Amino acid sequence: MSTRSNIAIKLRESDRNKNLKTVWGGRINPKGAQYLYVYCHNNGYPEGVGADLNRMFNGESYKKALEYILKGDRSTTETSYLDWRGEKCGPYTSNELSDCYENDYLYWMEEVDGEIVVHQYGEDEEESVDVAELDENLFEWVGENACDESYNPLDAEEGEDVIDDAVTAFVNSYYNQVINDDNFEDWRDYIYDYLKSRLTEYWEEMKE
Repeated sequence: MSTRSNIAIKLRESDRNKNLKTVWGGRINPKGAQYLYVYCHNNGYPEGVGADLNRMFNGESYKKALEYILKGDRSTTETSYLDWRGEKCGPYTSNELSDCYENDYLYWMEEVDGEIVVHQYGEDEEESVDVAELDENLFEWVGENACDESYNPLDAEEGEDVIDDAVTAFVNSYYNQVINDDNFEDWRDYIYDYLKSRLTEYWEEMKE
């Protein structure tokens, strides 16, 4: 399932201006950036990529986690693009964790007391957006309007309207907590895209 995610590591200060070697012999110098990250194409959900990273790296060494990132972009947590189809892409640098958040999910690793700890971006941060509570109303609408297998709610004007209504409800409820004038449109687009993707996934499951 191609739910996209990024995977980042917070670099040691000693590595932030060092030429780091990729598995194919390339070199990348963060030039002072705090984070190194890669793209992962499939199964980016917390129960997918998130669970895999926790299993693979929580409590492990910084060296092991860094070597993993230096393998470049990934098809899955187990298979890099290099292994899959010979592509040499990534990793990428960023000085801000938020700038690594380019896809559906971001997971990041940091060294704490000599061991790696895996985090999901937004899970504990103040800017976290919990849009999952909107699913219930969205799916209830699907259940009421799904007449037959050929009917796709996203083809109906009402399908777009219900997503708009859900976004409006979220904004009205959470505006003072997580949304300000500077990033209002970014948050709105994020919420809308999330709900549309969830509705699409749900509908595909119903048809199977």
